[in-house]
Amino acid sequence: YAMLVFFFTSTAPPEFYTLSLHDALPIFRIAVERAQQIHKDLLEVMERGKPFLDSGLTLTGLAALLSVSTHNLSQVLNTEVQQTFFDFVNQYRVEEVKKQLQDPTKAEIKILALAFDAGFNSKTSFNTIFKKHTGYTPSDYREAMGK
Repeated sequence: YAMLVFFFTSTAPPEFYTLSLHDALPIFRIAVERAQQIHKDLLEVMERGKPFLDSGLTLTGLAALLSVSTHNLSQVLNTEVQQTFFDFVNQYRVEEVKKQLQDPTKAEIKILALAFDAGFNSKTSFNTIFKKHTGYTPSDYREAMGK
């Protein structure tokens, strides 16, 4: 009991708190390098595998594709990408719809069908997110593209 009182009443910091920033830097650098690698892998998976096309994609599912923890993926999205999981995924979905809307062979396909194919699962969320990312409604965007 006397040791506990001394520990909490002592004005000198415990020895394990005296680690300097210089000493901790290699640990931090490893974390930064790992985050950058996860970010690189994430972008590659999104471009090649297009998991965003799955309307049921979750943070857990995407983390599993990358073989990382959900915590690490969330941290990379917040620090490296500076977006939430949903904003990040929806950005890819919007880009997919934009690409389809610019394709003359898809001119007769309904916009909502393109949205569902890109991973959106509701008309309302699609319209809201599309306008947020492009400044256009989907119909206005298609019209502006001359389709």
